[in-house]
Amino acid sequence: MSHLARRLRTRPTGCCAFLLLAAAPAALADPYVPDPGYNNGQIGADNFAATGYDYRRGEKLVRLDNGDIIVAGVVPGVGSAAGHTKMGLVRYNSAGARQTWSNPGANGFYNNQYVITPCLSTPNWCGDVRDVKGIYRYGDRIFVLADTENSRLRSVGGNPPLLIWTPYPSVDAYVFGTDGSFKGMTVLDSDDYADDESRTVYGGGIAMYDNNMLPTAVSLVYAGTGIVDGLYRPRFARFTVASDSTMTAQTDVVEPAFGTWCDNDPCQFNGIALGGRTSLTAPPRIYVAGARWHPGPNPGQIGWGAGWDAFAASVNSNGTPRTAFSGSGLYDTEGIGSQSGGQKIAVDPGFLTSDDEVFLMANVEQACKDSIAVLKITEAGTTATTFGLGGKVVYGGSTQTNTANCNLGWSVGTIRADYPTDIVYSNGKLGVAGLNIYRTGGICVVGQPCPEDNVDGELAVIDAATGAIESWRGYAFGETPGGARSRHSGFWGIAASGEDAFSVAGDVRYFNSAPADRAGKQMFATLRLKAQGDVIFRNGFD
Repeated sequence: MSHLARRLRTRPTGCCAFLLLAAAPAALADPYVPDPGYNNGQIGADNFAATGYDYRRGEKLVRLDNGDIIVAGVVPGVGSAAGHTKMGLVRYNSAGARQTWSNPGANGFYNNQYVITPCLSTPNWCGDVRDVKGIYRYGDRIFVLADTENSRLRSVGGNPPLLIWTPYPSVDAYVFGTDGSFKGMTVLDSDDYADDESRTVYGGGIAMYDNNMLPTAVSLVYAGTGIVDGLYRPRFARFTVASDSTMTAQTDVVEPAFGTWCDNDPCQFNGIALGGRTSLTAPPRIYVAGARWHPGPNPGQIGWGAGWDAFAASVNSNGTPRTAFSGSGLYDTEGIGSQSGGQKIAVDPGFLTSDDEVFLMANVEQACKDSIAVLKITEAGTTATTFGLGGKVVYGGSTQTNTANCNLGWSVGTIRADYPTDIVYSNGKLGVAGLNIYRTGGICVVGQPCPEDNVDGELAVIDAATGAIESWRGYAFGETPGGARSRHSGFWGIAASGEDAFSVAGDVRYFNSAPADRAGKQMFATLRLKAQGDVIFRNGFD
């Protein structure tokens, strides 16, 4: 599986800056362009009112009924949490103006413009938020999934033993009101026995539903990955959520096997989405995106070499495979590239029918480049062959053929790579957010750093019925209208924003060549993109 996204995140990259459209493929349909109605068509770069530079990375967003968006990400802690990384939330209205939180309590900062989580674990330990993995709105509450480090009391030798606080990895659900109030945090998955510095559990995503009955029972379902005895294992759990936002496990963390697919070989869950129901009160069908490792053929046999393959799977509310989906509950994609990984999943649910349309978003390695694939799958776990080419759309990367030898252009030329980060279905269209990585040229000299890769946020809009790519382009960041590209950008989350519009959230990052006080530092970033419309309307909107 590509480690591109991990590499980019571990090389961390005011308000407003200007946008430059990066090179786009040949004309497809109406391109999606920055909406002038949101922040004057500019990327909004938000430093959380801080005067200095640091790592503030927006990651996931959710849209409210009034058109506002709430963005969650990782920020430096403040107050008693100074020196730690925490979760930060910021809210913008439909015009892109930052909104004051009405009820953030002690977690409101800078005149209640931002919510930043406090120390939570114990009075003796302040854990760190490492990554925001998912966000879900249910009514007037916002649920945010995060990879964190919590703490436990550990006994250390001696008689009597010494008890000390030590960190351990966990995946947690933080709950906020849409007014900024903090409702609490629940550990969904953890490894109490991990080495202090090891991360052995990773969140993939969350989704929520209720029973459409009185009294109302609200469920939160979780998908993630654990590392057990050195192997990646898929994880699923279901919790009931009370009116005070406390959560109770109804299905403890389980590891679905899908027959022999994920029995002995490594598997992981990276995303989750809900389909339709068989009745109004039945649980919805649950779909997950993931990747599995296959060891390759035995000596003397012919077959695909060892590597990761993307898959879509479906489980029941207790975590058991839903075998009506592809027989075993898992739809495999072996062969769509030399390696691939299912990253996120979107569903157009059927209403009291079995006609869910499932869309698996995957990264695809082809020789030395990374491409993006979207596959369409039926509720029964079969290929929707009328979508794209044989049920899939693959785009991005360089023009290099899928061979075993790497093109030297990867090091010295302009090889292009694309990596998907999030997907959403809306009104017959798919919005796919991601990263466009490219180099403007230059040779790596021994003993000196290679030229810095350029990274820009990108959006593709795909017709959900046919697979036709309606728009696909990168959006570079500039400080002035028409000025030179001045920072990296990356889109990590996407949400539908009304008809023919999508909002994206992520970060902008200073070049490594910037002054030392800001090199690699990040700010939250948001942008709304909308179909350009008829070209006679030069502002793009009629």
